[in-house]
Amino acid sequence: MTDFKNHKEIPDLSEWIEQISSLEDKKFFNIMHLYLGEIKTPYNKQNLVSKLTSFLKNPENLKIIKSYLSDEDLKILAAIKFISCPTQTLIASFFKDEISLPKVYSKLQNLNERLIIYYSENKYSKEKYIKLNPIIKNEIDELLVPQILFSENLVHTEINEDSFCLSPLLLAAFISYISINGISCKNDGIIKKNDMIHLCEIFGEQNKQQLQLLMNAFINLSLVTEEDNKFSPNFVRIKSFANFDSNIQNAFICAASVSRFSRDGLRKEVQLLCDCLNSLENKTFSEKTLIQLSYVIQSFQNENKFFTNSGSTDKKSRFEMMLQKSFEAENTENNNSSNNANYIDTMFFSAVSLGLIKKAGYDEKQKLIYRVNNSNYFENINNVNDSDATQEIKCVNIDSIFSVTIMPGLPLKNLLDFSQFLCIKKIDVIGEFEITKKSVSKFFDNSKAPDDIFAVLEKYSYHKIPDNLKFNIEEWYSSYNSAVIYKGYVLKISDQNVRIIENDERFKKFIKEKLADGVYLLNIPNEKEFSYFQKSCGLDFFGKIRTAQENSSEGIFPVIQKRNNFSLQTLAQKNSEENKALILQEQNNLLQKLQSLNMTEDAKENLKKSIQNKIIINESQLTPYAVRTEILEASGMDFLGKFRILEEAEKNKNLVEITIPDFFVSNTLTDEDQSYATILATPVLISRQDADAIAKIEIEPSKEIKNILVSKITYIKWLKE
Repeated sequence: MTDFKNHKEIPDLSEWIEQISSLEDKKFFNIMHLYLGEIKTPYNKQNLVSKLTSFLKNPENLKIIKSYLSDEDLKILAAIKFISCPTQTLIASFFKDEISLPKVYSKLQNLNERLIIYYSENKYSKEKYIKLNPIIKNEIDELLVPQILFSENLVHTEINEDSFCLSPLLLAAFISYISINGISCKNDGIIKKNDMIHLCEIFGEQNKQQLQLLMNAFINLSLVTEEDNKFSPNFVRIKSFANFDSNIQNAFICAASVSRFSRDGLRKEVQLLCDCLNSLENKTFSEKTLIQLSYVIQSFQNENKFFTNSGSTDKKSRFEMMLQKSFEAENTENNNSSNNANYIDTMFFSAVSLGLIKKAGYDEKQKLIYRVNNSNYFENINNVNDSDATQEIKCVNIDSIFSVTIMPGLPLKNLLDFSQFLCIKKIDVIGEFEITKKSVSKFFDNSKAPDDIFAVLEKYSYHKIPDNLKFNIEEWYSSYNSAVIYKGYVLKISDQNVRIIENDERFKKFIKEKLADGVYLLNIPNEKEFSYFQKSCGLDFFGKIRTAQENSSEGIFPVIQKRNNFSLQTLAQKNSEENKALILQEQNNLLQKLQSLNMTEDAKENLKKSIQNKIIINESQLTPYAVRTEILEASGMDFLGKFRILEEAEKNKNLVEITIPDFFVSNTLTDEDQSYATILATPVLISRQDADAIAKIEIEPSKEIKNILVSKITYIKWLKE
C-alpha cells in the first residue's frame, strides 16, 4: 500500500489513494489530465496521486467543491454516510418516490466524476460499496447530518376515526378464546371460517384483518402449539412474553405478524421497529419517512464503534483487522434483499392495522400522514409490570350469573390467570367474560384447584365472591376429579426407595403428579428431556412419551435494548438563492475564460459540459488535456454517438440513462403523444438495420426487456462506475 506520511492526519485516506492508484490506466490518466493538465514522461504514479491529493486539499478548491454541493447532492451524500455498506441499489431504494431511479444513478456518477465519492469492492462479496472521499468528507462532514434526509410532513386535513388498538386486555381475551375453544387454521395459517365467525362475534366484524394478523403473530412467536388440528396456548412462552412492557409486546406481535424469523432475526426486527417508533415521538410523518428512517437506524445498529471510530488515527491491530473483515462480511449479508430494513414497509402495514401507528390526516397533496399511538417504546423496558404496583388495582366485577367484567388497567402478566379460567364473551374498552364448567375445567388441567381461582378473583374484585359461584366451582372440581386419564412417562419406585426419591430435589422437579405411593407421572415431554432426566437423577430405565409441559428454557424471548431517541428535527436547507447565484457566477467566469482560449469548438463544448457538471472548478483545469476523449453523452441527431455509447455499455455490462418518447415504454401503438420518459437500462444486444439500429434493453428495476430504435433516443448517458 502506498504510504503518504504527510497525509496521515486524514483518516482512511490511504484506502482512497490505493483505490485511485489501482484504476486501469485509461481511467487513471483521464482523471490526472482533468485535474493536473499535462503529464510529462517519465511519470511516477505515486507522485501523480500525491499531486491530485494536494489539488483536492487546497483550501480554495475545497471551498468551491463545498459551495457547489446542491441540496440534492447533500441528501445523497448523507445517505452514503449513514447507511451501512451503501450500494447504488440501496441508495436508489432509499430515495424511492423522492428521486427518480435514473436521476439517482446519474447523480452518483456525477459525484464520482467530481471525486467526492468512490467505489470500493468488498473482497468477499465482490459488491461495490460507495464511500466518501476522506479529504472532502473532512470539509463537508458538518453538513452531513441525519436530519437532512427527512422532510417535515405536516397535516393539512385531520382524520378523526376509531381504530383497532392492541391492549393487554385484548390480548388476554384472545388467549382466553384459544385456551377454552382452540383455533383451527388452514395449512397457510388462515383461520378457518367457523372460528373466524365466532371471533368476529366477540372482537367485531370490522377487526377481521387484525385477528388474522394476531393469529399469524401467535403462531410465529410460538405462543400457540398445534395438536389435533387445533391451536392451543403455550403458557410457558406466553408467560415469558408477558414479562415485556405492553409496547414491546405490541412490537413483537407486529414484527411476527408479517413473517417467521430466527431468534436473532426477530430481535433485530423488533429492535428496529421500536427504535423507529420511539424516534418519531409525537411527530407526524409519511410512510416514506418511516422507511428512510429504518435504513439510517439500522446502520447505527450495525455500526461497531470499535471498528469505525472516525476520529481515531491509530493503526488497527492485526486482531482488530481480522474482526473488521468478519464484520464487513456480516454486513454484506445484512444488506441483501432480505435485510431488516426491507421488512419495514411490510411491518408498516401491520403497525397501522394493529394500531401501533394511527392515521393523523392528509398533507396538501392528499397523501396520508401518520402518528405513533404511543411515543415511548422503552418506558418500562427493564421490568415491566411489577406485581406490587398492580395488586391494589380493583378492576373486576362479578355478578350472580357468573359474568365477570374486567376494566382496563392490569398488564398482561396479571391477566394471564384470568385467561385460563374465564371464557371471553365480548371485548371492547372493557372485557366481558363468564365462568363456565368448561372454562374452569381447562384451568384444572394445569394442576390448579378452586382456591387458585378464588385467590385471583379476590385480589382484583370490587366485592366479595358470590357464594353460589364458589359452590359451583367446587362442585365442578369434584366432578372433574371423579375420573382422570393420564398419558406419558410413569415411574414406579420400590417401597424402600420412596422416601429417598421424594426427598431428592433433583427428582422432585420432574414430578407432574403422584398417582399412588411410589407411582409418579413425570413432567417429561419428549425423549430428549427423558435423557436429561436420566442423567440428572442417575436412574437407568425407559418409558413412553407423554404430552407434558414444555421445558421453560423454550420460553425465553430475545432482549430488546433501550436506545437514545434519534432526533428528527428538520434542518434548513443549505443552498440559499444567494449561494446559488454565486455558483452561477463562478461557472460564468469559467465559461468566459474558456471562450478566450485558443481551442477548437468541439474542445470548448467538451469542457463546457465539464464546467456545467461541476467537474471543472478551477481555471487551471481549462487545458486541452482536460478534454474527454471518451463519449459519455449523446443527444438529438448524433446517431453515431448514441450507437457507440450503447455498444460500449453493452460490452462492459454498464447501465445507461435513456430519454425516449413515452410510447416506447408504455407499449402504446401511437407516437402522437409528445411526452418523454427517462429510463435506466442495461443494453443487451445492438443490431444495425438499413438506416437505423435496434437496441434490446433490460429496464431497471422491473427487468423488462424492450426493443427500441436508436434514432428515437433523444438523450443517452453512459453510467460508468
